[in-house]
Amino acid sequence: MARFEDEDKSRLFDTLGGSKRSLGNYLKAILPVALAVSLIGVIVIYFSLPDIGDEVSGPAGLKDAIHAYFLNTENRPVTDASYFYCKEFYWVRVGLETRPDIPARRNDTGKRRVIAVENASGSWEISSIPVVANEADVPCTR
Repeated sequence: MARFEDEDKSRLFDTLGGSKRSLGNYLKAILPVALAVSLIGVIVIYFSLPDIGDEVSGPAGLKDAIHAYFLNTENRPVTDASYFYCKEFYWVRVGLETRPDIPARRNDTGKRRVIAVENASGSWEISSIPVVANEADVPCTR
């Protein structure tokens, strides 16, 4: 097996040095693709943000506050809740456990409209209104 001479070793890397490709050429090819992918990502994120009146997953603190509010004020657990984003507040459609065995609650549908506003301290100010059977239940209305 023949050994490489010094002259042969230098010619081995001549092709690499003579190549017209460089870091600048790679950047010219990759940079527009990276910018296009970034722009598409920003557009997708922007259009997936909730708009006013969209149903969203409520913040964890709000979910806990709603459950605690109805357990403390009406002594009834929340069976289901739908949260709607309304810019300054959250509008929540709440279903409560119905109790037809209690005479005072026979006409109660067990549905409530809740408006929850987050205070500067991170706590929630909650106001609840009963929903009557034939009333329109439109999100983000006060």
